Amino acid sequence: MTPDIKNFTKLFDLEYYDGPLLSLFADSKGGFYLYKWYDVNNFSHQWLVFKVGYDKIVNYVNKNIPEYYLLDNDLAKRFYLVEFNEKGMPNVTTQMSKKDVLVEYKQTNDVYFDYLLCPHWNAIKRFFIGQPRKPQTLKAPLTKRQKSSSSGKNLKTNLV
Repeated sequence: MTPDIKNFTKLFDLEYYDGPLLSLFADSKGGFYLYKWYDVNNFSHQWLVFKVGYDKIVNYVNKNIPEYYLLDNDLAKRFYLVEFNEKGMPNVTTQMSKKDVLVEYKQTNDVYFDYLLCPHWNAIKRFFIGQPRKPQTLKAPLTKRQKSSSSGKNLKTNLV
């Protein structure tokens, strides 16, 4: 069953460089979906859309797992190529196999979350801290001064 992408709510961009590259969305049931920029043509932008669990997002922003493991997760059974036309309307154009996606994105096995590419880092911390789930640690990024004098600051967050 194709997800109802027209009713997804964008939460924030996890990676942004001259435009969003990886964005987190939620469906009406509280499920999380990632939109990973895929391609552009004369008429639309294309995104790879797939489901992801709360724990994977927390592990990713804590740099415990690379981007590849967002793609290779138990909830990501289906991958959809979605096009947004010039009016911003989404349309699912095709479904991609997990095997094909994992082969195509194998290089992301060395790509970790970078808060410097995340325009919504503070919103991410507030969002995950405010969720009613079991406590877990979310590490705040270190400033240059903190890097030289401490091991970092930990914040409480919640994990499924």
